[in-house]
Amino acid sequence: MVPSHLFICFSSKDEATAREVVDFLEAKGLTCWISSRDVLPGQNYQEAIVAAIERATGIVFLFSESSSKSGEIRKELSIGSSINVPVFPLRLSPVAPTGALRYELATRQWIDIFPDRAQALGKLAETIKHVMAGGAAEQDAASHRRSDFHADSPAARTDCRRWQSGI
Repeated sequence: MVPSHLFICFSSKDEATAREVVDFLEAKGLTCWISSRDVLPGQNYQEAIVAAIERATGIVFLFSESSSKSGEIRKELSIGSSINVPVFPLRLSPVAPTGALRYELATRQWIDIFPDRAQALGKLAETIKHVMAGGAAEQDAASHRRSDFHADSPAARTDCRRWQSGI
Protein backbone atom coordinates (compact mmCIF):
# COMPACT_ATOMS: atom_id res chain seq x y z
CA MET A 1 0.00 0.00 0.00
CA VAL A 2 1.26 3.47 -0.90
CA PRO A 3 1.45 5.77 2.12
CA SER A 4 -0.93 8.72 2.27
CA HIS A 5 0.09 12.31 2.83
CA LEU A 6 -0.99 15.93 2.61
CA PHE A 7 -0.50 17.40 -0.84
CA ILE A 8 0.98 20.90 -0.62
CA CYS A 9 -0.54 23.10 -3.35
CA PHE A 10 1.38 26.35 -3.83
CA SER A 11 2.78 28.83 -6.32
CA SER A 12 6.53 28.55 -6.89
CA LYS A 13 6.73 32.20 -5.80
CA ASP A 14 5.56 31.06 -2.34
CA GLU A 15 8.02 28.17 -2.02
CA ALA A 16 9.77 29.51 1.09
CA THR A 17 6.43 29.69 2.93
CA ALA A 18 5.43 26.28 1.56
CA ARG A 19 8.63 24.76 2.97
CA GLU A 20 7.95 26.44 6.31
CA VAL A 21 4.42 24.96 6.36
CA VAL A 22 5.77 21.49 5.45
CA ASP A 23 8.40 21.67 8.20
CA PHE A 24 5.77 22.73 10.75
CA LEU A 25 3.23 20.06 9.76
CA GLU A 26 5.83 17.30 9.63
CA ALA A 27 7.08 18.33 13.09
CA LYS A 28 3.47 17.79 14.23
CA GLY A 29 3.53 14.24 12.86
CA LEU A 30 1.75 14.89 9.55
CA THR A 31 3.32 13.56 6.34
CA CYS A 32 3.51 16.02 3.45
CA TRP A 33 4.20 15.78 -0.27
CA ILE A 34 5.68 18.86 -1.91
CA SER A 35 6.66 18.87 -5.56
CA SER A 36 9.95 20.74 -5.14
CA ARG A 37 11.18 17.98 -2.81
CA ASP A 38 9.27 14.88 -3.84
CA VAL A 39 9.26 14.80 -7.65
CA LEU A 40 12.28 12.67 -8.50
CA PRO A 41 14.83 13.70 -11.15
CA GLY A 42 13.68 12.42 -14.54
CA GLN A 43 10.15 11.76 -13.29
CA ASN A 44 7.25 13.19 -15.31
CA TYR A 45 6.21 16.23 -13.29
CA GLN A 46 2.50 16.20 -14.21
CA GLU A 47 2.14 12.45 -13.60
CA ALA A 48 3.87 12.77 -10.23
CA ILE A 49 1.52 15.56 -9.18
CA VAL A 50 -1.63 13.69 -10.25
CA ALA A 51 -0.45 10.54 -8.45
CA ALA A 52 0.32 12.55 -5.32
CA ILE A 53 -3.12 14.19 -5.33
CA GLU A 54 -4.79 10.81 -5.82
CA ARG A 55 -2.98 9.41 -2.75
CA ALA A 56 -3.51 12.51 -0.62
CA THR A 57 -5.61 12.53 2.53
CA GLY A 58 -5.89 16.30 2.16
CA ILE A 59 -4.65 19.28 0.18
CA VAL A 60 -3.06 22.22 1.95
CA PHE A 61 -3.60 25.12 -0.44
CA LEU A 62 -1.38 28.16 0.08
CA PHE A 63 -3.67 30.90 -1.17
CA SER A 64 -1.84 34.04 -2.28
CA GLU A 65 -1.82 36.65 -5.01
CA SER A 66 0.52 34.40 -7.00
CA SER A 67 -1.44 31.19 -6.55
CA SER A 68 -4.70 32.95 -7.39
CA LYS A 69 -3.31 33.63 -10.89
CA SER A 70 -1.94 30.15 -11.51
CA GLY A 71 -3.64 27.83 -14.00
CA GLU A 72 -1.65 24.92 -12.55
CA ILE A 73 -3.09 25.56 -9.09
CA ARG A 74 -6.62 25.54 -10.51
CA LYS A 75 -5.89 22.17 -12.17
CA GLU A 76 -4.52 20.68 -8.94
CA LEU A 77 -7.53 21.84 -6.92
CA SER A 78 -9.92 20.60 -9.60
CA ILE A 79 -8.36 17.13 -9.58
CA GLY A 80 -8.55 17.01 -5.79
CA SER A 81 -12.12 18.25 -5.77
CA SER A 82 -13.18 15.67 -8.37
CA ILE A 83 -12.09 12.85 -6.04
CA ASN A 84 -13.31 14.52 -2.82
CA VAL A 85 -9.94 15.23 -1.24
CA PRO A 86 -10.46 17.75 1.60
CA VAL A 87 -8.86 21.14 0.93
CA PHE A 88 -7.36 23.21 3.75
CA PRO A 89 -6.77 26.75 2.43
CA LEU A 90 -4.10 28.80 4.16
CA ARG A 91 -4.32 32.44 3.07
CA LEU A 92 -0.91 34.10 2.93
CA SER A 93 -2.06 37.68 2.36
CA PRO A 94 -5.35 39.60 2.43
CA VAL A 95 -6.41 38.70 -1.10
CA ALA A 96 -9.96 37.66 -1.98
CA PRO A 97 -10.53 34.77 -4.38
CA THR A 98 -11.69 35.60 -7.89
CA GLY A 99 -12.78 33.61 -10.92
CA ALA A 100 -12.34 29.85 -10.66
CA LEU A 101 -10.81 30.12 -7.20
CA ARG A 102 -13.82 32.03 -5.95
CA TYR A 103 -15.94 29.08 -7.10
CA GLU A 104 -13.56 26.51 -5.58
CA LEU A 105 -13.29 28.30 -2.23
CA ALA A 106 -16.94 29.38 -1.96
CA THR A 107 -17.74 26.64 0.55
CA ARG A 108 -14.39 26.40 2.32
CA GLN A 109 -13.20 28.11 5.45
CA TRP A 110 -9.63 29.29 5.22
CA ILE A 111 -7.06 30.14 7.85
CA ASP A 112 -5.20 33.44 7.60
CA ILE A 113 -1.47 33.04 8.24
CA PHE A 114 -1.36 36.70 9.26
CA PRO A 115 -1.07 38.44 11.69
CA ASP A 116 -0.04 35.52 13.98
CA ARG A 117 1.85 32.96 11.91
CA ALA A 118 2.51 30.48 14.74
CA GLN A 119 -1.12 30.49 15.85
CA ALA A 120 -2.34 30.03 12.26
CA LEU A 121 -0.02 27.09 11.62
CA GLY A 122 -1.08 25.50 14.90
CA LYS A 123 -4.73 25.92 13.93
CA LEU A 124 -4.01 24.39 10.52
CA ALA A 125 -2.37 21.30 12.05
CA GLU A 126 -5.18 20.85 14.59
CA THR A 127 -7.86 21.28 11.92
CA ILE A 128 -6.22 18.69 9.67
CA LYS A 129 -5.89 16.20 12.53
CA HIS A 130 -9.53 16.80 13.51
CA VAL A 131 -10.83 16.25 9.98
CA MET A 132 -8.64 13.20 9.44
CA ALA A 133 -9.99 11.78 12.72
CA GLY A 134 -13.56 11.98 11.41
CA GLY A 135 -14.62 15.56 12.04
CA ALA A 136 -15.26 16.22 8.34
CA ALA A 137 -18.99 16.83 8.83
CA GLU A 138 -18.25 19.50 11.42
CA GLN A 139 -15.64 21.02 9.08
CA ASP A 140 -18.16 21.16 6.22
CA ALA A 141 -20.70 22.91 8.44
CA ALA A 142 -18.06 25.38 9.61
CA SER A 143 -16.98 26.10 6.05
CA HIS A 144 -20.23 27.98 5.48
CA ARG A 145 -19.43 30.41 8.28
CA ARG A 146 -16.72 32.80 7.17
CA SER A 147 -15.91 33.81 10.75
CA ASP A 148 -12.16 34.37 10.44
CA PHE A 149 -12.17 36.27 7.16
CA HIS A 150 -10.13 39.34 8.05
CA ALA A 151 -9.60 41.23 4.79
CA ASP A 152 -10.14 44.94 5.11
CA SER A 153 -11.51 45.72 1.66
CA PRO A 154 -15.24 46.47 1.21
CA ALA A 155 -15.42 43.78 -1.51
CA ALA A 156 -13.95 41.20 0.84
CA ARG A 157 -16.41 42.18 3.60
CA THR A 158 -19.27 41.87 1.09
CA ASP A 159 -18.05 38.41 0.06
CA CYS A 160 -17.77 37.50 3.73
CA ARG A 161 -21.38 38.53 4.38
CA ARG A 162 -22.51 36.55 1.33
CA TRP A 163 -20.72 33.42 2.56
CA GLN A 164 -22.05 33.80 6.09
CA SER A 165 -25.60 34.17 4.85
CA GLY A 166 -25.28 31.27 2.40
CA ILE A 167 -25.76 33.39 -0.75
